[in-house]
Amino acid sequence: MACISAAQFHGLWTPDHSELHLGRPRHAGRTFGEDSGTISHWQSDKWATNDTAVDSVPVLVRQVLLCCSREEAITIIDSALNLRKLSMKRLREIVSALPPAFASVLDEVDGRAEDLRVSAEFGW
Repeated sequence: MACISAAQFHGLWTPDHSELHLGRPRHAGRTFGEDSGTISHWQSDKWATNDTAVDSVPVLVRQVLLCCSREEAITIIDSALNLRKLSMKRLREIVSALPPAFASVLDEVDGRAEDLRVSAEFGW
């Protein structure tokens, strides 16, 4: 599992979604035809995690930054920081490996956010 699906597995806040996000090696074959209800994340060797069926928090954070809306990604990252499943130091390392446009995310995350589901539900 990858991205939002992995975030949900790790107990992070996730937006409503019905697709299963899957991490695949960059050399894996492509699938064609009908949509199977999955979203594939083609990963380079540097980011691939072959030792478990569920991607780690640092790997899924990179994926949500590339896959989700900015607001969703920031909320998932806030959740990871708040639950201490990700440090700011590690987040900076992840963001530094992405295109420069992602650097501003560092100014927007806030690991002090409490229960993000309640905050989102009530517009706080």
